[in-house]
Amino acid sequence: MYLSRMILNPDNREVMRGFARPSVFHGAIETATHRGSGRNLWRIDAFQKGYCLLILTTEAPDLTSMQGQFGFPGQSPLTKEYDHFLQKIEQGQQWQFRIKINPVVNHLGDRIPVKNCDLNEWFIEKAEKNGFSVNESAFSLIELRDYSFTKNNIKEAVQFKTATFNGTLVISDKEKILLALQNGIGHEKAFGCGLLTLARINEERIVERDLQC
Repeated sequence: MYLSRMILNPDNREVMRGFARPSVFHGAIETATHRGSGRNLWRIDAFQKGYCLLILTTEAPDLTSMQGQFGFPGQSPLTKEYDHFLQKIEQGQQWQFRIKINPVVNHLGDRIPVKNCDLNEWFIEKAEKNGFSVNESAFSLIELRDYSFTKNNIKEAVQFKTATFNGTLVISDKEKILLALQNGIGHEKAFGCGLLTLARINEERIVERDLQC
């Protein structure tokens, strides 16, 4: 697997369009990996005074076209092998984490958004199911957003809610968290949700120091 980072140009109209309509980024990522399987994970993160795009793929992506579409002229995306990081995961470890997730519960076959007042409790339970534990005093909700947009050539609106959590976790089940790191957590993964990223405690956030995102 491969983790890539691209610094986004906020003056680019395509970037602004992608912020409002995540299907813009999804389509570009699928093209960059030549898979079309929908298995790729991605997320927009704050980076320095701007934003970056994190992408987790099962093959090394060709981000040349995306760099021209979303990035700064003269800059190149950074791609690192992810498997080396996964080999470092062990039971009982503590890590800093970040995830943007679609907070829903299933009720009679429908996905129901979690109430804002219940988000922390919902995430604690979601964490346990995915191989890690979080203490309510050691994590926080840093962004809450509602999306409503139409995909290209489809008139039906896509609507969903996202919650971004940041904090410290403890690995309680190595196998489960490895699956979560590789496959993501929850729904709406095509639209920038589900990517769980880790960093060592007290280090600049993301999985590898030399990625520096």
